[in-house]
Amino acid sequence: NRHSSTSRGLGDVYKRQVYINPVITDNGNQEQIRSVEESAFTPDVETTVNRYKEVVVQYQTVKGTWRTQIMQNMESVCSQHCIEAMGHAPAVTISRTRGL
Repeated sequence: NRHSSTSRGLGDVYKRQVYINPVITDNGNQEQIRSVEESAFTPDVETTVNRYKEVVVQYQTVKGTWRTQIMQNMESVCSQHCIEAMGHAPAVTISRTRGL
C-alpha cells in the first residue's frame, strides 16, 4: 500500500489543505446530496447536480507522501466539484471554514 496515513472528517476547520494529484477512489454507500453549483468558467449560471455524500480521496502532500482521506457532506461535495471542474487537476486546494 502506497498510503502512509488515513484521516477522517474535517479535523481543524480553519486549516487549508492542498491535495496534489487527487483521485476519488470510492463513493461510500452511494448516498447522494443535491447541490446547487456555479463554475468559474460560467459565473452566474447555477446548475443543480447530484453529488455523493461521502467519497474517499487519495492524494499526495506537498512532500510527496500519499494519503487517503474520507470526506463527507459539504467537504465531499466541494472536493467532487473541484476535481471535476479542473479535469483531474494536478493540485486542488480546499479552504476549510467553520461552515463546512
